[in-house]
Amino acid sequence: MVYVGGSHGLYSIAFCRQNPGLEAVILDLPAALQETEGTIAAEGLADRIAVQRGDYLSGDLGQGYDVVLLFGIIDGNTFEQNSRLFREVGRALNPGGPVAIMSHIRTEPPADLSAIFGLMMFLAYGTRNYNYPEITGWLSDAGFGSPTRVDLPPTGAVSLVTAAKAAR
Repeated sequence: MVYVGGSHGLYSIAFCRQNPGLEAVILDLPAALQETEGTIAAEGLADRIAVQRGDYLSGDLGQGYDVVLLFGIIDGNTFEQNSRLFREVGRALNPGGPVAIMSHIRTEPPADLSAIFGLMMFLAYGTRNYNYPEITGWLSDAGFGSPTRVDLPPTGAVSLVTAAKAAR
């Protein structure tokens, strides 16, 4: 598994605890990973979780992964950056492998929380939150099929979108 933009490593730690055979790579900027290796070591998972320093927007994600996580990162990217990122995720995954995207998905028309989050992204990064058709379009263009969406409790403001890479 590779967790793109995984900074703190807590999701990788949780997934590895639940799946004893799982090995994970956390890919993020060096500044975001300053405490991560210590956290992983304190959890006793240094033999199963590796840290890879780099910029996921300009670097190669690698290949041969069974799962890719994109949690909380697409809103900080432009539309074009996400399009490239999803294509790179498609190259990184083994055939049939899933990608899981957790994000504040923009509602149409924007509900209050969706509009506020979009404004925050614009002010902080010059980007915005994206709607479900935009996300599924990136997935389709990158060779993924049959996306599913689950709105997460308690408010449904955050959603989990999953899709599998076509199995050759």
